[in-house]
Amino acid sequence: MGHGTSREYCFSTFYEYADRLSPLGNAPAEACADYVVSLFSALIRYVSMQNLMHDGGFSTAGT
Repeated sequence: MGHGTSREYCFSTFYEYADRLSPLGNAPAEACADYVVSLFSALIRYVSMQNLMHDGGFSTAGT
């Protein structure tokens, strides 16, 4: 097994673990992109001094 294969296995194992651990699951790339776009849009102009989490609900799970 080469280095690349081992790294890919480690990442996929970590990703599966994180997906099981996160209450809402891991977001797809499109959802992450939508979140970033919303941060630069006028939709967020009245939000100030907030911690906006995009972590699949992990921060509200109390762990």
